[in-house]
Amino acid sequence: MNTPELSIWTIYRHPQDHPRSYVARRWVTKASTPEPIATQDAVVADDLEGALCVNVVVT
Repeated sequence: MNTPELSIWTIYRHPQDHPRSYVARRWVTKASTPEPIATQDAVVADDLEGALCVNVVVT
């Protein structure tokens, strides 16, 4: 049985790996795990508006 998960996107302003950009990174939480888990999903944008335009399709 699959454990349901909740996606959380966190936006970072000028992180060390992209010092001139905004980066939205996806984290997931599961009922079986108390702490959020980082994923490899990320959106890099030149400005905050671009980072906010995260369109995700879940299959």
